[in-house]
This record gives sequence, C-alpha cells and structure tokens, in this order.
Amino acid sequence: MNRERAFNLLHECGLDAVVATSYENLTYVSGAYIYTQRTVPTRMSAILLTRNGDATYVFCSIEESLIRDQSWIADLRGYREFAEDPMDILAALLREKKLDGQRVGLERRFLGADHVGKLELQGAAAHYVDSTDYFKKLRMIKTEAEIALLERAATTTRKAVEAAFTAARPGDTEKQIANNIVHHLFDMGCDETAFITLAAGANGSRAHHLPDHTRLEPGQVIRTDLGGFFSGYYSDLARTYVVGPPSKEQAATYRSLGRIYRDVIAKMTVGRPVSDLYRICRDGFEGEGLAFFMPHIGHSIGVELHELPMVQPKDDTVLQENMVFNIEPFYRDTQGQGYHVEDLILITARGPRVLSGHLAPEEIPVIA
Repeated sequence: MNRERAFNLLHECGLDAVVATSYENLTYVSGAYIYTQRTVPTRMSAILLTRNGDATYVFCSIEESLIRDQSWIADLRGYREFAEDPMDILAALLREKKLDGQRVGLERRFLGADHVGKLELQGAAAHYVDSTDYFKKLRMIKTEAEIALLERAATTTRKAVEAAFTAARPGDTEKQIANNIVHHLFDMGCDETAFITLAAGANGSRAHHLPDHTRLEPGQVIRTDLGGFFSGYYSDLARTYVVGPPSKEQAATYRSLGRIYRDVIAKMTVGRPVSDLYRICRDGFEGEGLAFFMPHIGHSIGVELHELPMVQPKDDTVLQENMVFNIEPFYRDTQGQGYHVEDLILITARGPRVLSGHLAPEEIPVIA
C-alpha cells in the first residue's frame, strides 16, 4: 500500500478515519498476510487509519509474531480469543482517538449489524459511513511492489499450466492434469491454490467445472481457468487446448477468439473508459460471427480475485497508469465446448504490458 496516498485519500473522500475489517483490506493495508483472517473470518481484526497519520491494528494475539514480522504498523493491540471481544477494543480505540463528530468509514458490506451497532453505541459519537469508495479508489492503482508480485504470480501460473499440458496425453483425466498443474504451482513458489476449473468436452459448458475423472478423448476441446495465492495476492489465468488435431471449426473458433482478445488488449490505453473495452469485445464477437453472452470480459485483481474496475458495460472508470486487468473472453460452441483465454495486463503510458509473460498462442495448442 502507498501509505502517503492512503492518508491523503481520506481527505479526498471526506473521511477523518477509516476502519479496515475484511481479510482483503487487512492484508492490503497492513502488508501482513494472515491466511486465517480469510479461513476463519469470525476471528475479527481491524485496522484504524486516521487523517493525522495514525495507524492501529487490533488482532487476535495468536498471530502477533507474523504481524510484527510483516507489517509496518507499530501500534499493535492483540486480544485473547474467546476472552476478549475485538469490537470492544475497537470501540475503545475510536474513543481514544477522539473521533466524536468525525466521519469514520466502516466496511458495512463486511461487518454484521451487531458489529456496527456496538461501534455506534460504545465507540466515539462519530458519523459512521460506508468506506467502499475509499478502498476501491485506494486499491485501483497498484504500487511497484504489487505489480512485481502480480507479475511473478501471473507468470508462475502460466508456466505451471504450460508444463502440465505439455506432459498431458489422450486418456489422462481432468483430475490428473489439474493435480499436475497444482504440483507445478507449488514447486514454482505458489503459497496456496485459490481455485481451479478444468473442463474437457461437454464439461466446458459449465462456467466453473471442478476437474473430475473425465478422460481426454481425441477431438475434445479442454480449457482451464485457475488461480493461486502469492503472499496474499491472487493469480488468474485461462488457456484452451484440443486433444489431437483440431477440426477446421475448432481451429477457426479459437483464432476468432484470439483476434478479439488481442484487439481488446491493444486498445487498453490511458484515458480510455473501461466500458469501451467491453464494447470492443462485444463488437468483435459480432464481427467474427460468434454469439456473445458475457456480462463482463475482465476485472482488476489483487488481494481480491475480482477487484474494481470490472470490465463491464456500465463501468466508465478511465484507464490510468498502474492499473491491472485480467482480460478473459469466453465462448461456448454449439457442442457445448468452452474456449477461454485470459492474461494479466498492466496499463502504462507506453501502452499495455502483458504481466503473464506472453499471450495465449494464436493457434489452438494440441495435446498429442
């Protein structure tokens, strides 16, 4: 996180303080990746940032050593799980910081009504407002450290997919290939797998098919869409293959999807509204004679899989330097087979840069 920008943005958003409580924003603000904040969300934590530059972290004390090692925040308030209520500690902290009459941002989409009620009754007599816009604006522009981490994550994920599919053979099961991808992910430095879709043939009609014991047969299209965790940040990548030589229709469909995808990426320039990218993709599908049904064709990414801006028709956020996007057009053919390509793109003043190393092949790759 860019600390200077974080504190300046409080002023821009009309806030005197903000409280981070979701796993994503705790990771983002603190710089400390505590995976139990994701897996055990009832074990509440909170970070309070105030306009005068104060930062305080309230957390479950069993995680203190990790937080001290990884976070820049010096004011640490650990609590004993089941013996102390972190909302009581946060309420007292709000009073301590003398926020009476001030505007304090809360993550109302994450906190329960009982949590918000306790802060309103026991905390400072503040004006508690929603902090969604604050965190959206803060996380949209990536720091150099974030870009480097996301590039490593994207490149590692691509290499893991390529290695697994290079070794794949007709007769292998979806699960065998998925297991091989996961093996390579861990071997190359991934901390955890986040999700994996791997679908052969008719299974490709399911948006998020979990790999099973379906065997690869000649003529099948097989696609994968997967991601891992790297120091609390997501990767996300999709590729499509065919078992044995493709039919003319399969080869042509894949080429059409690739042309659309490359055209969208080439037009990801500073100053262009995000919604333009969606329209470019939609028009490309129509021009190639492919049915278009996607509600979005991409998203930003970071500590959350789908971050804002989303590449959808109603988001007119303007592209800025150091934004990142996964661009992922998807097509389902008349046999229900799915074609999907996805890469991570960085917006720069010189034009788009592919953070996953290189784009999907122009010709559909073959499992022989």
